[in-house]
Amino acid sequence: MAPLNTAPCTDPSPPTATPRLPHLPTPTTQDPPSPHNPRAKRSRPHGVDPKSLLLSAVQNGDEEAVARAISAGAEVNCTATMERSEHFSAGSVSALLLAVFADTSSCVRIVKLLVERGADVHWARPHNGADVLWCASAVGHAEVVRLLAELGANVKTPAKKGATPAYVAAQNGHLEVVRLLA
Repeated sequence: MAPLNTAPCTDPSPPTATPRLPHLPTPTTQDPPSPHNPRAKRSRPHGVDPKSLLLSAVQNGDEEAVARAISAGAEVNCTATMERSEHFSAGSVSALLLAVFADTSSCVRIVKLLVERGADVHWARPHNGADVLWCASAVGHAEVVRLLAELGANVKTPAKKGATPAYVAAQNGHLEVVRLLA
């Protein structure tokens, strides 16, 4: 998977590498406190902020590390800037969206954990309007589509160019997802 830049999307600085987390660059900001994350300014384990720990754990499909990062103060709705990859165009991704593409058997459990802890099932990528359910539909992740629908995600929300989740699933040959969304 492509490396992440955990700086805000508006940050013009180029990504920088970190020796502690080879998949993530050194973060340039930290999440402010929020209703879901009142401990955001808490001390950082091993010198790494909880946001980087969360994104790394999600990317690696490590459910226990995801829970630890949230307990350490990581904001479940944090975002990072993703370089272009097989599944993503360059741009902003949320921890929840990143979980959809984690290539592990724990993907569904991590999605459920993030949503239970307050992750926004309606979060959409700013540049193209693709929400989490839309992206799960595009890659044919039927279990995640089913879970997100059960957790309140809108199954008819189109991306900016008008393609609905069912349309993109059909376009990519994911018939099980099309049936779920019909």
